[in-house]
Order: sequence, then C-alpha cells, then structure tokens
Amino acid sequence: SNPRRPEENRIRAFDPLFNRAVMFETNEISWHGFPGIYLPESDRHRSRKSLSIYLYTKERPAGEVAPSHGTFYVQRQLRDHFKPGRVLNDGDLEELNEMLTRRDRWIEFYQKMELDKNRTIDDLNRYVSQLQSNSRMPLTGYVIQEGAASGVHGDGWIASAMKMSVRPVEPMNSITLQAFRPDPAGGGRLRVLVDDTEAVKTRIQGGISQVSIPVKRGKDETFSLEILFEGDQKWEPEGDTRDLAFVISEMRAEHPSLSASRKSRLFKW
Repeated sequence: SNPRRPEENRIRAFDPLFNRAVMFETNEISWHGFPGIYLPESDRHRSRKSLSIYLYTKERPAGEVAPSHGTFYVQRQLRDHFKPGRVLNDGDLEELNEMLTRRDRWIEFYQKMELDKNRTIDDLNRYVSQLQSNSRMPLTGYVIQEGAASGVHGDGWIASAMKMSVRPVEPMNSITLQAFRPDPAGGGRLRVLVDDTEAVKTRIQGGISQVSIPVKRGKDETFSLEILFEGDQKWEPEGDTRDLAFVISEMRAEHPSLSASRKSRLFKW
C-alpha cells in the first residue's frame, strides 16, 4: 500500500507457482514487485520468467486521473536477516553496496529529470514573457503604441486595470473607445486616466459601449493611457478565472485637422 513507509505498509504476497496469474487494477497506488532473488550457486543457471499483459478501459474515475509519467520505482528494503548484532559477511556487504549504488543512480536520474523539466519551464516562461511584452491594442488612426501594454490578454480581453503608452504621428484631440462586455456580466464604472490625470469617469452597461476620451496632443507627444474598470458584480465565465473587464474592439484616434482625403487613408498598427 505504501512502500515508502515500511511501518505503515500492508503487503499481500502470492507464491509464483507455475501457471498462476495475479490480476490487479493499475493506478497511482498499485505498488507491486517481488523481493530480491538470491539463488544458491548450484541454481544460478535458473531465471525468473513471467508474462504481463495490460487491459485498458475507455474511462476511469476522475480521482484516479494523473498527469502522464513513467513508472515510479521504490528501492527494496533491507532483508529481514539484517538485524542488530549480525556480523556482515562478504555477500552481505556486496548486497548493501548494490542497493546503495542502485539508490544513488535513481537519485541522479531524478535530479537530471528535474533539471530538464525546470529548463522547459524556464523556456516557456520566457516565451510567455515575450508574448506579453508584444501585446498590441487595436489602435487606429495616426498613432503608434509605444512598448508593451499591461493588463491585456492575448485573446483581446483586457483586465480591470490596463495601461499603455501612445505616440501620435499627427496632432490629435481625442480617442474613441469601442468596447464590448457580455450582457450577463452586467455594467460597471469606468475611469480613464491620461498621463495619470482623470479624463473620463462614466458608466458602461453590458453589450457594446462607446466612450470618447479627450486627449489633445501634438505630433510625437507621447502620453500614457490608463483604463480602470469596476464591475457591479463579480463575473467569471465558466472555467475562466482571469481578471476580465471587457473586450476593446477599437481605439480610434481622432484628428480633426486632417482633410477628408487623408482620413480615408487611416491605417491600423
């Protein structure tokens, strides 16, 4: 039941008689094995022979589902004849050395496995960091996003606190924000800060909302844009525990000084 705790372990033993089969369920606690085989010199030509087969089910109880892994091995305990007062002979010493060597090799194996897994985790963390640092907001107009935006999910959702830097390519006087929040999520309070100064304080409801943000800036006058949202109710779609405020479909910079012909050539970054 638990070979790592010999004082608690419960064992069922079966003699390996010819043509005998032992059947049991394979799961995370189906420990099985056999004691060391120590044949006399005259029988060293004999060997252990067995046939193992596995039968698979389509499903299994949710509590028995575990991540994929190889076979876990527990090293054998000392044999019963190793007792206080026993004088070790050459065979005993050889057996102890073999057990220690086997144990150390398994420790080395798991140390290498941990290094390999942690190397993979580090690579994935770097990859995620690169993705996050390249999050782009749906800006349209003669404006460019400077650097990364915080509080932005890769699927278009933004969190309850989002911040980014914007650089106008042409003079501008406002940004029109198009946002969507599912009806079941309800509405909430929205604050927009420009260079840490509150520019808009309003409410939005479920569905599509449009908010105009006054931002008068000249060419290359970079500014920070921060959006803060507090919902009337806690909303978490089933199976999604992220901080989700709403989806921004467009952030359109308004340039009233541009001619109609130039406005028709607005591009998206």
